[in-house]
Amino acid sequence: MRPVLLIAANFLREQRWLTLVLVLYAVGMAALFGLSEKQVSAEDAVFFLRQQSLYAPLFSLFLAVSAVHNERKSRRILAVLSKALTRRQYIAGLLAGILAILGAYCLAIGIAGAWLVRSAHASLEPLWILLGMTVVTSVLVSAVAMFFSTFLTPLFATAATALAVALPAALEQVLGRGWGNLLPVYSMVAQVLEATLAHHVAADWRPVTIAVVETLLLWALASWIFAGRDITTAVE
Repeated sequence: MRPVLLIAANFLREQRWLTLVLVLYAVGMAALFGLSEKQVSAEDAVFFLRQQSLYAPLFSLFLAVSAVHNERKSRRILAVLSKALTRRQYIAGLLAGILAILGAYCLAIGIAGAWLVRSAHASLEPLWILLGMTVVTSVLVSAVAMFFSTFLTPLFATAATALAVALPAALEQVLGRGWGNLLPVYSMVAQVLEATLAHHVAADWRPVTIAVVETLLLWALASWIFAGRDITTAVE
């Protein structure tokens, strides 16, 4: 566990300025919504939460597709793996680092969103449910992107991740409900888009369970594929 945490901490340190920008962006957007009007409406609060929660999976995608590539390009990966570290731990550390960045971003969304929700005199319960969905969705997207990035360039890994995420959504539109849970990014994003500030929120937690299981499977597959990759070759 310690090597994984050290890799995660190093990744977070390398991305500290991006993390700071994301946090300041979330806080700044909340201030824009909250200070531009005398009375914050529930619609404004919901729009802010939906907007920020949809950005999180996109940020996780771009972080994940470039993580391994940048490590190989800088040759830092050779020094890290030379210290009796398994590739499974290495991939887990990168995913944990991405999760830490997302955690900081979502915490900023939560604090700023709570201020807006309170100003709108609405319930805080949907906020935390929405943020939970956002974190799980983002981690799943990063796991998919990390899986493809172990054997594809960042550009092709991004395209493959987008296709993998979009396919279940297309199948659900054509074949009916349930197919979106094949890779439940679409299912959870749909719940985010339908979120309201009602006191009683009937959230569907089945996609969350599926997402957690698939994240672990994708981590295992990415580790297995990456174990067979030659990391000593130069990366352009």
